[in-house]
Amino acid sequence: MSKKQEMYNFFKRDSCTQCGDCFTKCPVMQLSLPEAKQEIRKLIDGEKTSHVLRECTTCLSCNIYCPEKADPYELILTRWFERYKEKGLGKTMKLLSPNHPQNLWAALWKKFPEDERKTIQAWSNPKKSDVIMLGGTMTSFVPYITHSKLLEGFTFAGTGDFWTSGALFYQLGLLDVVEHAGKRVKKQLEKLGAKKIILFNEHEYIMLKKTLPERFGISFNFQLQCLEEWLLDRIENGDIKLKSKVDMKVTLHDSCWSKAIGPKFFDTTRKLIKATGAKLVELQHSRENSLCCGFGAGASRYSMLDIIDYSRNKFKEAERSGADVLVVHCSGCLWILSVAKELLGVKMPIYHILELVQLAVGEQPAHRHRERAWDIIGAVLSHPWENIIRTGNKYWIEPFPPEIETKAVELEDKSILPKIINPLLKWNFTRKLILIAFRIIISLR
Repeated sequence: MSKKQEMYNFFKRDSCTQCGDCFTKCPVMQLSLPEAKQEIRKLIDGEKTSHVLRECTTCLSCNIYCPEKADPYELILTRWFERYKEKGLGKTMKLLSPNHPQNLWAALWKKFPEDERKTIQAWSNPKKSDVIMLGGTMTSFVPYITHSKLLEGFTFAGTGDFWTSGALFYQLGLLDVVEHAGKRVKKQLEKLGAKKIILFNEHEYIMLKKTLPERFGISFNFQLQCLEEWLLDRIENGDIKLKSKVDMKVTLHDSCWSKAIGPKFFDTTRKLIKATGAKLVELQHSRENSLCCGFGAGASRYSMLDIIDYSRNKFKEAERSGADVLVVHCSGCLWILSVAKELLGVKMPIYHILELVQLAVGEQPAHRHRERAWDIIGAVLSHPWENIIRTGNKYWIEPFPPEIETKAVELEDKSILPKIINPLLKWNFTRKLILIAFRIIISLR
């Protein structure tokens, strides 16, 4: 192991007893005890595993279930980091690299309506403020969900240009990219002079609160609060007045990153739903045992098909719960599940938890999930060979400067196919053909 790889080894080897609890209790793999013990030993020794490195969905449950707090998830990330340095990423990861011309931010920017363009422009050039709301890279795919009177007056920051906290890249084991992104976002946020930052997504909260300070030595000198906690506080204090009951039977998807915050966050999201008047029924896998939305399923093989195929589990579980609506609180989960919903033909509506509060105060959410899903599908189909058919590897993220120079949305993909695909996707006939083709491909896997 090189000095750089050793520096990024966050697994507590001396604490691990190789008991196997991490992988027997894993909600995804549920290995037998002998298998689990063998897998953790192989991981520690750097050997090829039979299950973990291929089946892990980065759901973080193993860290919670480890009785010695050895952080086995970080051991998985170390092995993925070694793989990345040797073989690179799958080419589909160009979509999520803000400094590559094929990045998803640039592709979506061309399709955004005018109000969302103005939103992203404002986030890209935030003004100094005592209180900042950090939208983050995932929310900049769906900026319309921030269009609410509840959030008026806030200074928003955090587009793809920021690489924000590096949470996305941490899940993939790109630990050197994370360190660089962390140093960069520290500079960007300190320029704004904020005393308090409200995080729209819990992955940004955990990265700024724990991961970057404790693992990378990148600390922040401002107060941090999750959006859900801020909303609940304002409702309980009477600053947000709920006018009507949300007449919905909902079930809640607990994101993977929320597990790192712990029981208090689980309770907060449920109190918030209860405050709106919606009836909550729990999923079979909830709280610390929740299944991934699907995004993490792409970490092992960099496959878009793996992501969508795994999302099917979440929808099946939601349908079995008897709920009418699936509620999420993570912007990343929102767009991943929205894309999967279209491709899998799922009927159950998806709502962001902020949208429930909007309904309860008498405000109609923009709720553009379906159209945004097709915008994203179009971006993926613009490079079908790399994104779907043969993602391969040998793609390494180019180094990026410590300051923002070129904005992600300004990078131009000069390929011809996007210019053909995007107009065709406006036709329902084209969409139906894509759905038929996708379901045939999925059935053959």
